[in-house]
Amino acid sequence: LILAPEFFQPLRDLGTFYHAKAQAVGAADSLKTFMETPLAHPQRGEAELASTDPVTIEAEELFITSPEGKTLAGPLNFTLPAGQRAVLVGRSGSGKSSLLNALSGFFSYQGSLRINGIELRDLSPESWRKHLSWVGQN
Repeated sequence: LILAPEFFQPLRDLGTFYHAKAQAVGAADSLKTFMETPLAHPQRGEAELASTDPVTIEAEELFITSPEGKTLAGPLNFTLPAGQRAVLVGRSGSGKSSLLNALSGFFSYQGSLRINGIELRDLSPESWRKHLSWVGQN
């Protein structure tokens, strides 16, 4: 009886690895679906940001809207100067993720959202996304 748990350990390990693999496959499927989904409002700008430019973000009377046209956040007015760090905090549903989605080009907006004085709509998505990184919530 003392050795019984040791005898079955490889089977328990196999079960653990099987479930980890299943989770990874599920995550990969979700990522693939996400990456293949066309944007509801593709960014078509052609203005370029130099990859070494420090970034200043300005919002004036910014309203963020869902693909269905529902207002998710706004009006927002702020300036985030180059080199400054900011933390977005707020209650659930207050618009934190919506703002990040708008900055990433996934949500449309009304008003002004400028990057180094250039309207986000006018920026090349590839050029802008080189400046972005995102640490999502758990």
